[in-house]
Order: sequence, then structure tokens, then C-alpha cells
Amino acid sequence: MQDSGKKPKPETVKVLMLGESGVGKSSILNRFVDDKFSTNFLTTLGVEYKQKLYNINGKPVSIQVWDTAGQEKFRTISPIYYRKVDGVVLVFDITDQNSFESVDFWMKNLADHASEDIKIILVGNKIDLDEKRVVTEETAKGEADKYNVKYFEASAKIRHNIKELFLTIAKDILEHKEAANKPEEPEPKTELKNGRVSIVAKGKNKDSKDKCC
Repeated sequence: MQDSGKKPKPETVKVLMLGESGVGKSSILNRFVDDKFSTNFLTTLGVEYKQKLYNINGKPVSIQVWDTAGQEKFRTISPIYYRKVDGVVLVFDITDQNSFESVDFWMKNLADHASEDIKIILVGNKIDLDEKRVVTEETAKGEADKYNVKYFEASAKIRHNIKELFLTIAKDILEHKEAANKPEEPEPKTELKNGRVSIVAKGKNKDSKDKCC
């Protein structure tokens, strides 16, 4: 049979970026999708969207990312997207204690509005400013462990861990989808033989002879 030449349709994973204003969500997204970084700070208004195609485990995957505004007046917008996405990249600034303390707010918000199986990773951004760091890596990892999520330290400016964090959450999402779509094995059946209850193991042929010990 000749190859039709048609490329397989990419599988889509949808990711939402959360965090306070100024932590670098847009910079992370722009570095990931366009490999660009700008020192000109432009506040995100509402929600912005970008996507990038990657080959993951031999299959094309479209990573779609929604970048949300962190200002308080836009916080009511974010929960609308919680149930529309497969994963969340929650970002704080390692040089800003307040942005780190807000992690609890965002996690509670996700617990209240997102699906139980949503994948989340915590990201400490701006490690290129390590001399100004106020949140230690140990403290941040402790916060991630508290919520049982993965933690990455990143820098959009120097490209550190940007690709890695998105590929990690995409793989986690794909693995979860694959597990969820996998058919469940049938439960063992019980049969009545010669007045005794016999358990038929999973996958065992009913016609096979019982072995005696």
C-alpha cells in the first residue's frame, strides 16, 4: 500500500499560565513560542493565546498556551478557562516575595474551579537575577511538595528551562490522557462449580482446566 503522504493530525494539549502581574508569564511564553525576549514590559490585558508544534514520543503535539493577566481586576477571567485546559503553569518571581506568597491563592482558586485531574507545575522565574533572590530554591520546592506538583526554576531572559517546563507538562498531560483512554481490565468473575465458588482470573479462558496444588 502506498503512503498517502498525509501527515498525522497533531494531538492538542491546552495549558494556562497563571501568576501575579510582572512575574514574567508573557516573557516565558514569547521565549517558548517565538524564541524572543524583550525588556520592554507590556502588561497583558485579559487573555492572550499562542501555540507551538512539537514532536513528542514520535507524535506531533500542538501545545496551546493561554497567557492570563495577573492584575486583581482580571482575576475573575481566569477561572473561566480552568476547566477548558489540561494543565497550568503557575509562575512566581524569585525576587518578589509577594508573588511567591500568592501561590497559595492561585492553588486554592484551582482547587475550587479546575478539574481534579488537571496537571500543574510551579515555576520560579527570573533566576538570571539570582543576586536579588528572596525565595530560596529549597523554600520553593517545599511549596511544590506541599501541593504535590513539579517545580522548575527558569529564566526567559537566558532561555533556562523554558522548553523543558512546557515539554514536561505536555508529556504529563499526554500520559494522563493515554491512561484515561486505556480500557479497564474486567474484574475477576465468580462461578459456581460443584457447589463451590470458583474465581476466574482476569484473562483466563473459562475452558482451561483448573490446576490443583
